[in-house]
Amino acid sequence: MMGWAVEVTQADRDAAAAMWNRHAGLRSDFSRRLENGEEDHDYSVQAFARHRLAATRPDPVKDDLLAALEALDAFWLEDWLPPHPDPDQQEPRLLTKQTLTIWRNARAAIAAARSEQS
Repeated sequence: MMGWAVEVTQADRDAAAAMWNRHAGLRSDFSRRLENGEEDHDYSVQAFARHRLAATRPDPVKDDLLAALEALDAFWLEDWLPPHPDPDQQEPRLLTKQTLTIWRNARAAIAAARSEQS
């Protein structure tokens, strides 16, 4: 494997072969070589592999932002809002309505990000 190449999976090969088949309008010898792993250095296979790797790589910036939102959420619950069984129904003690809306939107973002991770 060349220095710039990344490891590929069969799914990367199959996707590149399907692209070439669609482009050519028929199944070619080249697409067979792609599927068989004989052309793993080809730019199309490498592009699919790099996309797969980028899409599945953890995002440290997102993780840091999520941790900051969770810390802010905990601070607001502890210091600014009176205890309530349902935090989304709490009345603000020191928060303006606009800040409360931002906080509720941040809580929704936290929940959505956590559900994506599981």
